[in-house]
Amino acid sequence: MIKGRRVLGVFCLAIIFLVVFNFPCIAPAGQVVTDQIRNWAQKALEEERSLKGLEQENTISVLYFISRGEDPLLGPLQKGLAIMLITDLKKLEEFNVVDRVKLQALLEEMELSQSGLVDEETRLKLGKIMKARWIVGGELNMDEKKQLKILSQLLDTPESKILGKPEVEGLFQNLLKLEKDLLFKIVDLLKVKLTPKQKEILAQPVTLNLGALFSYFKGIEASDQGDYEKAADYYKEATKQDPDFELPKLALFELFDLKLIKGVSPKKKRKRSLAKTLRGSTSLTDTLVTEAPVKRLKRPKDVKPGEEKPVVEEPEQPVDEQPIGEPDMGNGAGYDAGPFGNGATVGYP
Repeated sequence: MIKGRRVLGVFCLAIIFLVVFNFPCIAPAGQVVTDQIRNWAQKALEEERSLKGLEQENTISVLYFISRGEDPLLGPLQKGLAIMLITDLKKLEEFNVVDRVKLQALLEEMELSQSGLVDEETRLKLGKIMKARWIVGGELNMDEKKQLKILSQLLDTPESKILGKPEVEGLFQNLLKLEKDLLFKIVDLLKVKLTPKQKEILAQPVTLNLGALFSYFKGIEASDQGDYEKAADYYKEATKQDPDFELPKLALFELFDLKLIKGVSPKKKRKRSLAKTLRGSTSLTDTLVTEAPVKRLKRPKDVKPGEEKPVVEEPEQPVDEQPIGEPDMGNGAGYDAGPFGNGATVGYP
C-alpha cells in the first residue's frame, strides 16, 4: 500500500515539475529579433523581388498602428495594440498569424520606419512579402480628455482591396475593452463564426493592470532597439506590477535562454523555490491529501515500535473573502487600470 502511494506521489511530483518548469518552453515569448529572423527577412525580400511570394490561405498579419496624437501614451501603444491583437488572434485555429518579430525584421531590412506604414501600397507590399492573405493596420488618436480613438483597416492582399474599416472609441482607461471590441469586429469582417467557447477564450485579457501592460510594451521596444538589459528591467517591472501576467515572464526567459542578459534565470529561481518548498513543507509521497498538503513532522520510518504516531498539523482553511483592490465584476470582467485609472467594467458579445 505504502509502495503504491510512493509511486503515485512520484508521478504527481513529475507532473508538477513538467508544468511549472517547462511552461516557458511550451509557449516561447518570441519577442527578440534574432539572426535567424533577420535571415528570413532577407530571403523573403528576395522572393518578393523575384515574384516567388504566394499568399498562404488564412494567414493574417497585424502591422503596427500609427500615432496621430501627441499624448506620450500613444507611443508604446503603436506596437502594443498590434501585440494584443496578435496574441488574441493566435488563440483561433482558423488563422495562421504572422509573428511580430518577422514584421520588425522586415521593417529593419527595408529601413522603413513605423510612419511608413501609413501608405496603403506599403502595407500591401509587406503583406505580400509575409505571404499574408489579410493585413490589419490603423491609426491611433487621443484628445486631452484621454478619449482614445482607434481607426483600423483590414486589407485583402491578393485582391488589393479594403474589406472594412472597423473603429472603436472610448476612454483610455478602457483600453482592454476597446481592444476586444476591435478584435471581434475584425473577426466578424473575416466571416469567422465563433463558438461560445471561443468567445469566452478571446474575452480573457492577458492582464488586468494597464501599468504592467505598458511596462511590457516598453520592454519589447527596448528589445527591438537592442537594449536587452533595459528590456529585462521593464519585464521585471511588469511582473512586479502583476505577478500573474505571463507574457513578460516568457519574454524574460527568452532573454536568458538566448544569453542576451546576465544573472540567474527566473526559470532556475522557480525550480529552486519549488524544490525547497516541497522538501521543507509538504509530502507528496507519504500522504496524498485532496484538499491541501499538510506539514510533515516525522517520516513513517522514524516512528519506533510502540510509539504514538505523530500528530499532523492541519492547515488553516483560507477565508473566503473579496481580494483587496479587486474591482467589482458587475455584468462583465472588472479591469484594473492600475496607475492609469480606476478600472472599468466590460462585457463582450
